[in-house]
Amino acid sequence: MTLHDNSTLARRFAASRPGRELVAIVDAALPVTTIDVDVLGQERKDLPLTEEFVLRLLDVGISEIDEMAGVLGLDRELVEMAITEQYSSGNVLYRGSTRTLALTPRGQGAVLDAKAIQPVEVPLPMTFDRLIWTATDYPRNRLIDRHDAEQDDLVMLPAAKSARPGLSDVSVERINELLKVRAEDSRIEVLTVRKVRPKRPKYLPVKLIVFADATREDVEVAVCIDGDLSPAHDAAIGQRGGASALGITLLDEKVEPPIDLPLREILETYQTQEPVAQSLGHQPHAAQTTPEEPAEDVESREGASLVDRIEMYEHADLLDEALRTARTRLLILSPWIQGSVVNTHFLSLLENRLRSKVTVHIAYGYAGSKGQSDDEDAIRRLRNIETRFAGRFSLVRLRNSHAKVLICDQMLVTTSFNWLSFRGSRTREYRIEEGLRVRIPAVVNESYEAYLTLIQAEAAEGPDNSH
Repeated sequence: MTLHDNSTLARRFAASRPGRELVAIVDAALPVTTIDVDVLGQERKDLPLTEEFVLRLLDVGISEIDEMAGVLGLDRELVEMAITEQYSSGNVLYRGSTRTLALTPRGQGAVLDAKAIQPVEVPLPMTFDRLIWTATDYPRNRLIDRHDAEQDDLVMLPAAKSARPGLSDVSVERINELLKVRAEDSRIEVLTVRKVRPKRPKYLPVKLIVFADATREDVEVAVCIDGDLSPAHDAAIGQRGGASALGITLLDEKVEPPIDLPLREILETYQTQEPVAQSLGHQPHAAQTTPEEPAEDVESREGASLVDRIEMYEHADLLDEALRTARTRLLILSPWIQGSVVNTHFLSLLENRLRSKVTVHIAYGYAGSKGQSDDEDAIRRLRNIETRFAGRFSLVRLRNSHAKVLICDQMLVTTSFNWLSFRGSRTREYRIEEGLRVRIPAVVNESYEAYLTLIQAEAAEGPDNSH
């Protein structure tokens, strides 16, 4: 749905608000109406209008500058500037001792070309941005219905007005500005807007980049459309109450990544290794080896830290990347499953991994009351895939697990992030959450076996896991 991943946006814009920290990147829906605009237009001419009419006046025998200025209703200076330009272009010359203005053969041809271009009525399909209330040219194939936006739990941005856009809302200047960047319509110049025909309201998926000061009380949002920030949209949201009006609040709470017991026991054996110990404290480390260190651990360091921190906005990208690139194994533990995450896109990527012979385990289940529940339709669709890929894909409901783990090949991420339900809650209270990513192959392998043993034990005991 989106063209730019969160990690890329974070790298580009993290420092764009001095004195504030980027704390979240949120998917949102911008209200848009598709419109058809009937205009009177003509092929864009190479000649500016004043210069064109100077040539046309010379063609009918008017050669005095003052007379030209009177006919055109312009200052003499503007007419003189137009004549100078056309003289430089070789379209006019001065004849005889009286230096009378006249057309050159080339100028006569320019007049004929100008006369040949006649205005015609043209229908133009466009879009209208209802937040900043102006005509736009967003790609129509990226627009979605309100139902789809709500299904994906996007933040619904407000419209400036409840009315439909009309003739008075679409100016000739704005249409010409938009047409200049259209390859197929760049030669069209609109003279008059005749009619505006609005169609169904739609929504454009965009990103909201959330910034906060050190107190976590002053929260700002920046609207990112197609990878670029839009100050006009930021101002419009600010006028309508800003982040709080959108229901976006920031809890003054930092959540450290939880480390489940199996992983903690495995990591403890590596704490004496200086590079890893430094990484756990989020400090850079040198790529040095110890005599006891396996060769595969050395190889995993190339281009990446052995253990590093994952920011909240990076988690969704990591899940998407795992679903796209896993080569041998993929394991996901998440308390809840929601259809806003386990959607058609997710299921398509999952099936592609399974067809590529990747072994996939998904485990979920939480007995506590946290205001969330599983999406039975999403679970049913996963069960269907499990049936089709028996032996390669297992879906297991756990009795009660707090684990939030992603293992993809030789990468392990343990976190407080709900991998399969991060869009499942309607609240917009964001915490400063961190995940822990481990790339020590021995640790990843042992953790994978430990979680797999847990999943298999629960699968053998749980009634919901029988078919």
